[in-house]
Amino acid sequence: METSKKELKDLKEKVSQLQSDLSDREASLLDLKEKASTMASSAVKRDNRLKTLEISLEQKKEECVKMENQLKKAQSAVVESQASSELSERISSLEQEVSRHKDDAAKAQTEVERLLDILREMENEKNDKEKKIHELESLASRLVLHA
Repeated sequence: METSKKELKDLKEKVSQLQSDLSDREASLLDLKEKASTMASSAVKRDNRLKTLEISLEQKKEECVKMENQLKKAQSAVVESQASSELSERISSLEQEVSRHKDDAAKAQTEVERLLDILREMENEKNDKEKKIHELESLASRLVLHA
């Protein structure tokens, strides 16, 4: 009888400890889920920023093509009119503008690549956290089944 009471007391203590551990793990799981949600939100914001940068890059490229076409037309006009000084200045200005737009496009491309790298890192972190969440859920369900 005394042994049974002691075993019952030990079992109650063990159940109490397991319930406490389960509560702690559930709290950790909720924290991880919240972090995963925050990371997903950040990823969406980065995706939106990336799309904006990609659109901007395409616009810069289109502007470069237009400027190059204007430059070619201006150069043809110079050849035809023996390079008047006004036209030479316009060509120089257009060349500078094309160069500036090419630089802007290159910078935008670099930023897009940087953000893609960050996005890949965030995806990897998110996947790692989801794997940890899954492991904790699996562990929690096993603890509940054994309890």
